Amino acid sequence: LQQIEANLDNYIKKGIAKKTQKGYEINLNEYKILGEGEIKNKLIIKAKEASKSALENVKKAGGEIILSKKQHC
Repeated sequence: LQQIEANLDNYIKKGIAKKTQKGYEINLNEYKILGEGEIKNKLIIKAKEASKSALENVKKAGGEIILSKKQHC
């Protein structure tokens, strides 16, 4: 999460992310999102997997992580 937050501008330039009324929509379908770092922006992330802490941190900031594969707890 820390890297995503730090690289938002780069992601937008590369077309991986876009700013919408809901927040920043980021397409990281090939990645597992880990929960390290603080989130200042509302993020809507599409990802392959996510750690429990990443899911919680993004939700606390008002965003969400949409997983492309079923996650088993």
